[in-house]
Amino acid sequence: FADKQAAYQEAGDLLRRMTHYLTPASDNLVEVVKANQHMMLDRGLHSPVIDILRLSLERDTSRRAALHDTAEKDADSAKNPRRRDLFQECYNFLKTLCCNEPEAQSKMFPLIQTFADHVGIAKLNVVDTIAEIVRDNPRLISQVPQSLLSHFIDSITIWGRKARWLRIFEVFLEIGGFSFKRNQDLVIKLVMDNFEELIDLECDYRNSRFLPHSDERYGKTRLELIWAGDHKDETRTLVKYHYSSVNLLALLAAGKNAANQGKIMQKVTLDTIIDQIISVPLSKDGKRVPVGTRGFDYDGVYYVRRAWT
Repeated sequence: FADKQAAYQEAGDLLRRMTHYLTPASDNLVEVVKANQHMMLDRGLHSPVIDILRLSLERDTSRRAALHDTAEKDADSAKNPRRRDLFQECYNFLKTLCCNEPEAQSKMFPLIQTFADHVGIAKLNVVDTIAEIVRDNPRLISQVPQSLLSHFIDSITIWGRKARWLRIFEVFLEIGGFSFKRNQDLVIKLVMDNFEELIDLECDYRNSRFLPHSDERYGKTRLELIWAGDHKDETRTLVKYHYSSVNLLALLAAGKNAANQGKIMQKVTLDTIIDQIISVPLSKDGKRVPVGTRGFDYDGVYYVRRAWT
């Protein structure tokens, strides 16, 4: 792949056009999108895209190696930002190609571990594409290797808490409201072995080892984070990580998995659940923020409560 700006621009423009053809819109009906997916698969347009993703994308790990405070964990920078941005266009295309399309999912599934190797590179969202490769596909979900599940746990312990790295487990654990016990049993062990590192039950960063003191969110409670609009952030949100933590535990305990339910109840008692539901809209002095308070988004409170209920 020619390492020239013009080549990157041309490839990126083409990928964005193809992604547009696969994105439902008022001028691009679902039926048309489905036909476009089949046409692109028949012509093998995914193959050169995969070839691009097989190119080297080196990481700058110097920041990770120099860390003295684990609270400063963050994703690695890409040494070649232009290639990283092109990779993102590739992943955006593959995500739309796989959306509700079992044939595309089957073609991409053997490459899922290769794609996962790009997790942890800053400004590169691979996880949403991996999720689309297996979403609502019981045959593929049943084949997800434990090594892939471990990979996302390791990503959090290495690069820090990112909500999307917890949310990926949702597609592995549930299909159409039905629990997938095989994966529940695999994931519960990984979670319990790393519970303190992974699970955020309180979203209280007043004295947290997971944020550096220089972070503007350090020192804030859950309610203060909601007040600051943290739950509206798409990538760095601590409130969504808290929600995803609670939701992950709920999915692991769902269905008739009594063993998992027992393990989770040892960590999260009924009293804890009730306290968390009650305390979401309470300030530090225990007073409730009234509905309609100017500048306060009560949707953030409802969002968090939904996880606990």
